[in-house]
Amino acid sequence: MAIGIRLAVEGDLPAMAHVVVDAWRATFAGVLPEDFLQGMTHDRQVRRHRRYLSRAGIVYYVAEDENGVVVGFASGGPSRHPGFSHDAEVYALYLLPAHQRRKLGSMLFARVAGDLGDAGHKGLLALALENNPNRVFYERLRGRAVPTEPLILGGTAVGQVAYVWDNIPALLKGLRGLAQ
Repeated sequence: MAIGIRLAVEGDLPAMAHVVVDAWRATFAGVLPEDFLQGMTHDRQVRRHRRYLSRAGIVYYVAEDENGVVVGFASGGPSRHPGFSHDAEVYALYLLPAHQRRKLGSMLFARVAGDLGDAGHKGLLALALENNPNRVFYERLRGRAVPTEPLILGGTAVGQVAYVWDNIPALLKGLRGLAQ
């Protein structure tokens, strides 16, 4: 299966919304409140990501299958968390369940981290829910886990873990070859 990674464009927003909603519902079924998961709508996700897609300093990449169908995406930009010394953040990294564990996440992560490093950022962070079984992805990339404040989702406090990398260039050396 030939996969392509490219910069996202506005026309990708409906497919990206589909990826977010499907990934959350598959990953967190039985873990997060069902009404919260069902309340995630494609329209709301399109609006959310449209606000950020064209902002200066924020990057979005999509992964496409051999038919040009978007099967995942990642985004990042300046850190939104002043409590951390890391100045850049991976905001989102989602893949449809059928396309997980095929190095696509690493490829998307490498592209976002590379652009953030090229923009002069030094350190990187990514947040994951504690009960996300896929957070091992960040551990495999040697992210250092740092406890952080819980997030309120659907009226329920959910623990989070921040994964941090102190040096983007060193991180990218470990990911060499994945950003192409």
